This record gives sequence, structure tokens and C-alpha cells, in this order.
Amino acid sequence: MTSWTWDGPTVALAVALATGYGWGIARVRSRGLRWAVRRAAAWLAGIASLLLVTLGGLGAHAHTLLWVYTVQVLVLLLGTPVLLAYGRPLALAADALPERVAARVLNARAGLTLRLASNPAVGPLVVPVVLAVIFFSPVLTVTLEHSWAYYLLQFALVGIGLVIAIGLVGDGAERDSSFALAATVAIAFIELLFDAIPGIVLRLRTHLVATAYWTRVHHSGRLSALTDQQHAGAALWFIAEFADLPFLLIVIRRWIRVDQLDAVRIDRELDAVRIDRARDAPEIDRATAPSGAASAEVPEFTTPWWETDPTRLRGHPIQREQQD
Repeated sequence: MTSWTWDGPTVALAVALATGYGWGIARVRSRGLRWAVRRAAAWLAGIASLLLVTLGGLGAHAHTLLWVYTVQVLVLLLGTPVLLAYGRPLALAADALPERVAARVLNARAGLTLRLASNPAVGPLVVPVVLAVIFFSPVLTVTLEHSWAYYLLQFALVGIGLVIAIGLVGDGAERDSSFALAATVAIAFIELLFDAIPGIVLRLRTHLVATAYWTRVHHSGRLSALTDQQHAGAALWFIAEFADLPFLLIVIRRWIRVDQLDAVRIDRELDAVRIDRARDAPEIDRATAPSGAASAEVPEFTTPWWETDPTRLRGHPIQREQQD
């Protein structure tokens, strides 16, 4: 908790993110628009978490303890990007940038690649693949032995996680249907099983990953390399599974919100149909029409159409009572 280190590239990235976001807010306000304080707070919290896991104890011991390296990877992939995504960076860019550039941003957001990558049903499936590549390929050794690869991995994790997080929390202009989000929730339950695989495999391995490096780093008198790897596998297993729960709640919340919006839209469409039917109904001379003719030919449109449609009311208890 008291260990600190210096990470120049990450500090530069954090400064660039904060400066760019602040410039965007200033541009939006200069145009007479408002920007929610909670969005700016979420963006700053994401930057703070990025600095904490790279300059703090996790960054200081990431190259000497595998379980610390594992926790850092998980926070950069699953924690920091969610906070940044709640800052709505794409919406801010669309409002702050010049019209032509903003149009390009929106076109890129609507492109097939980003739409597929940020799809709530696809993005979470990328997580176990990314984790497997990091821990069971030469990526682990290269990032531990070369600082440039280590920094590149950090930036890549935040970028990949941000694309996934935007697909989960939305970008301020959600276009998902209620059915699509319901399918996403179902896929998320399946994805819970896949996220556990990398952690289980790492926990149960009896030989080391990146054997040469960890054998050299772990010396007598400290935590053994194999025990460290088992702790790393347990952390990967637990945190990856635990982190899925907030993601699942986020998608369920979006599902409820989109379902409510769909209900409002359907009600408005039905009201428009009701008004059009009432406007187009033939006028009846009530003075000459026989008793009950007006009500039979021109239904009252004070209730939804499905409650007055005789074809749908056939066999309904109220209809049978009226017929009797």
C-alpha cells in the first residue's frame, strides 16, 4: 500500500485524457450546451484508477509477483474502462469537435468494426480470449522483460476494455432493441462460465508460465514461484467472475430503460392510429340514424383500439354480456 513507482508513459496518457476531456467540456459550454457533472466525475475517476494501478503498489510489484501483475491486468481491462465509458467520450466528441470531424466520429462509431466490437453480446466474449492470450502465450514474458511491451499492453488493455465498456453502458445514443438486450443478458450468463477457464487453468497448473523469468525473480525467503502462480490463478478466477456481475447489472438496467422507451413509443403510435381512425370515420346523421346505429358504426375512441375491435372481442365475457 505504501509502494510507489514512476510510469512516465501512463502519466502522459492520463494528462492527455484529462486535457482532451476538459477541452471538450469547454467547447460544449461555449456553444451554449450543458455537460453533466457526473460524466466528468466518472471520466476523472477512470483516470485516477489508471494512475493508481500503475504508479501505486500494483505497478511497483507487477514485475516481481505474478498475482499483482494479474490484478493490474484485470483492473486495466475491466475496471478503468467502465469509469471512462460512463464519461460518454463519444458523445462529448460529437458535441465538441467541428462539424466535419464530428461527422467522421459518428460514421466511425456506426461502422461495422466498432459496432461489432462494442456489441453487448460480443464484447464480453472477448475478455476470456484476451486473458488467455496474455497468460498462456509469449505476451507474458515479453511484457515482463521489455518495458515498451509492458506499456503497450497497458494502453491496449484500456483501449480494448473501453470499446467493450461502451457497448455495455451505452454511448448516450443507444440503438439497441429490448430483444437484443434480452439476448445479451442470456449470453452474459454463458460468458460467466468462459471467464472462469483462464483462472482455473492457471490455478491448477503444476509448472510455471514464463518459467525462466519467474525462476529468476523469485528467490529463497520469499513467496515461491509456484505458490505465486496459484495465487494469480485464484485472483484471475475470482475477479474475472466477480467483475461480470456489475456488467450484468448494467446490461439489465439498460434493458429495463430501453423496454420503457419502447413502451412509450408504442403507446404514441397507437394514439396516432386511434386519432387517424377517428378522423377518417364517416360522419353519420345522428338525427336520422336509428337508435344505436351511431354507436355501432362509429366506435368511441376513448379506449385503445384492441378494446373496441369486434373481431378481437369475439368470445370476450363483456362482448357475450352485450350480445345477451
